[in-house]
Amino acid sequence: MKKFFLFIITLIALDVASQDSKFSVGLNYPIPFEHNFINDYYNGVIDAEFNFRAYKTNTLSLGLGLNVGLLKSDDSVIEFNVKSYVFQPKIFVEFNFSKLHPYLRLGYSSMVFKTKGRSDEIGGYYGVAMSFNNTQSGLNINPGIKYNIINEFFIQAQYDYILLGVEEPIKNSRYNGAVHIIKIGIGMDL
Repeated sequence: MKKFFLFIITLIALDVASQDSKFSVGLNYPIPFEHNFINDYYNGVIDAEFNFRAYKTNTLSLGLGLNVGLLKSDDSVIEFNVKSYVFQPKIFVEFNFSKLHPYLRLGYSSMVFKTKGRSDEIGGYYGVAMSFNNTQSGLNINPGIKYNIINEFFIQAQYDYILLGVEEPIKNSRYNGAVHIIKIGIGMDL
């Protein structure tokens, strides 16, 4: 309980010092959807975002951002533990309408797939330990909206459309190349 109160006091102190903030941070829950390989075989774990407003007026902000996320395989097809680390550097424009802040971000996403597991089928009783790494990257378009709850604290919803450049031996198709993720989260201007 003491840690909770210390956390609240820290947030209030940061809020008082951040009246003209240029930075914001957020934590989001990524939800894959649509008919693609990410939605079919992965679950969202977490997405952290860091934004810097390089230019700000009363109605408009321009800046740079970075999202770092984690998706984990759901074990529905393969026995291996597959994690996808998602790195998304972006530029953005954000509109400032009182408490409502719609935005558009454009960037380049890299999805780093790391696979670890043991296969009894290949190695018999003791199995063979296997580890594979693969990176798929491509253009990212990210519209979203933030709503300030109190002062500098906000809730947000955003949509990520990632168009991956699919490489051999993966078949180039909409199923393998188009990733759709909804992110719902909270954040704070620092």
